[in-house]
Amino acid sequence: MPTAISCPFCGFSDTVEYAVLLHLERHHNEGNSPFVAETEEIGQGPGDTFMANNPDRLLEYFECPLENCGEVLPIGDLESHLEVHAIEYYGQQPDESVAAAGALSESDWTMTEDSEPSNLGGQASRVKTYYNPIASIASQGQSAPSSDTPEGYQIRQGKKLGKKELGQYHDEERMPNWLISLLKKKVKIDQRGVIPVLQQLLQQSETTSYAYLCHPAARHISKLKREGSFCGYRNIQMLIAYIIDTRAPGNTAFGDDVPSIFQIQDLIENAWDRGIHAVGREELGNIKKTRKYIGTAEAQALLHSLNIRWHMKGISSNKEDDANNNSAETQLYNHVERYFTQAPNVNMQSKVRTTNLPPMYLQHQGHSMTIVGFERNTKGGRSLLVFDPSYSDPSSVVRYVGAGTISYSNPDRVLKVYRRGPKYLSRYRQFEVLSLAQRSPGR
Repeated sequence: MPTAISCPFCGFSDTVEYAVLLHLERHHNEGNSPFVAETEEIGQGPGDTFMANNPDRLLEYFECPLENCGEVLPIGDLESHLEVHAIEYYGQQPDESVAAAGALSESDWTMTEDSEPSNLGGQASRVKTYYNPIASIASQGQSAPSSDTPEGYQIRQGKKLGKKELGQYHDEERMPNWLISLLKKKVKIDQRGVIPVLQQLLQQSETTSYAYLCHPAARHISKLKREGSFCGYRNIQMLIAYIIDTRAPGNTAFGDDVPSIFQIQDLIENAWDRGIHAVGREELGNIKKTRKYIGTAEAQALLHSLNIRWHMKGISSNKEDDANNNSAETQLYNHVERYFTQAPNVNMQSKVRTTNLPPMYLQHQGHSMTIVGFERNTKGGRSLLVFDPSYSDPSSVVRYVGAGTISYSNPDRVLKVYRRGPKYLSRYRQFEVLSLAQRSPGR
């Protein structure tokens, strides 16, 4: 039987480390917690967070303190990251100890004021700076693609990137042998059949006004324990899995198997060898068997090398845009909703509108995920529905895969794993959305 861990201040105990950690940070911190905002740094307007007003500070990353996670993420995202971990491990009905720890106390629909702590105390040594794959997104109309790259490429500057951009492994020639063995042995966590379960969750949610979902064949591929941050690779795997399962154009390049991280690295370097976004090699150097971050430019190069068509949407905003209700977050919602509303043969009268559209690759500063749907709530708020490779699906979802009709007492609690709304997205002023080109009618 697992040993209970006790709070030294009030006697609260739990056998799960992160439940006690959240309890300590929520109820017994002294103002220097990496999970708690300093009030003097909080913005005053809706969504006017400290992070949004200081976008360069988003380059500071903190390692998730939970054993076996290894994820590095913006400091301002740590609390919501741990909350999703709690749902991920406890499923639909978390026990009272997790609720007491405060892990499930906020709704993702709420626009909150988040900020970064000014003092990290003894944790300062764990703060790192990592590659921002979209740091060089140009405004619309700039950085025209070169003649040997297809329309839509987001071209970065052709210079060698270093620790600031690629993280502490920027000059790594080879990742540790234990990690190579892990990635070769287990490859990935690959869950099919989640979209139909999400359809029923959304149908039963009292907060959902309407929602769209992508093709039901979309898989949720998530990271292994201790692998760290290979989110770019995992999202590429989700796109390729869709191509394979639906026999979409380009599927013959893969057969029936989703390529591993190492195989994706080979495909990217092969694209560079052929002159496709070859500046990537100059920027990143060798990526084979390394932990260097990749972004949408590498995904584009891989797809282009295999003659797989795609579209890229770059989104950015400044303070003036934010003030005119044209923030990057708003533009992102508009773009994704427009993508789904243009799907053929959709019943617009349904609460949950299923489509056969491919999922989309979403990149923001420091992280990427796969968009599988769009949702508007009963109060008019909007959110994206995503498969985030940082988290696996909770058991309360997995056990109902293929089960037919199901019933949840609190569907919104489970949906929190998949929703990304204002609380999360309002921090960012730049996004990239990569979508696969759709088949022509009749094909």
